[in-house]
Amino acid sequence: MDIKADPRYGLDSHTLSNIDTTNFLVYGLTQFVAGTLGDKFSMNLVMPISYVSQAVCFFGLAMGGLLFISHTAYYYLLMIIIGITQCVAFPAFIGCVAVWFPKRHRGLATTSFCTCINIGNILGAQLSGWLLTFMAWGWLFIILTVLFLLLAVAQAVLFRMNPKALEIYIEEEDKPEYLSGVTHD
Repeated sequence: MDIKADPRYGLDSHTLSNIDTTNFLVYGLTQFVAGTLGDKFSMNLVMPISYVSQAVCFFGLAMGGLLFISHTAYYYLLMIIIGITQCVAFPAFIGCVAVWFPKRHRGLATTSFCTCINIGNILGAQLSGWLLTFMAWGWLFIILTVLFLLLAVAQAVLFRMNPKALEIYIEEEDKPEYLSGVTHD
């Protein structure tokens, strides 16, 4: 049974839509701040903190589902925090692309990343729908909690923001061949 059909939650479709909209609104409004944080602090610090914060919120959503918490303020608060912590990822990725890829490959790297986001959403929706046939929706957030904690550990241990730390040097070209005659005057 889904959350809106279950009377134990007391949440209708309109309320759920408002909670979701709040998440996206907070995400959009805090994007500038996240970009500023990404410029000032190491991604090896910011991203694991973001992932752990999201894991805590996902665990809170799981408890809401498994314990039938029906207070709308509870879900609003969790989705606001998730929106704030999720907005760090895209500016962090753009910063990584700028460091790890030469100018001539940054467009491809960025579009590849964006394509992966869309494919992940498509596959995630299908997998979630399939898993809901076997378990309550709160358990999906337990799975997300574990995945985000693993991602935080992997980010902290394996990722290096600067390729020079791994003795990888990115060669920059002044101007690609197809732009050799173009000036910005």
